[in-house]
Amino acid sequence: MDWSACPLISIDADVMHGEPVFKGTRMPVEDAIESYYAYRELQEMSDEDAIKATLESFPTIPGPEGLRTVLAYEAAHEHQLQP
Repeated sequence: MDWSACPLISIDADVMHGEPVFKGTRMPVEDAIESYYAYRELQEMSDEDAIKATLESFPTIPGPEGLRTVLAYEAAHEHQLQP
């Protein structure tokens, strides 16, 4: 997935080997997304509870709105081919 247009994501070869991370952190965006979906699907949490649990697990994520923004971006672009 191409994260380059997402304003909350940074891609730098010197940070986490170029993996997309939340800006100003070393937190891989894919780890946050996987955690959110695991809470939602495997633990059958509500959206709000899954967001809260993900933020508790990964406190460097820029808050609930940041996580929602990344989830929305991922949903809107999930079928996009990588360049």
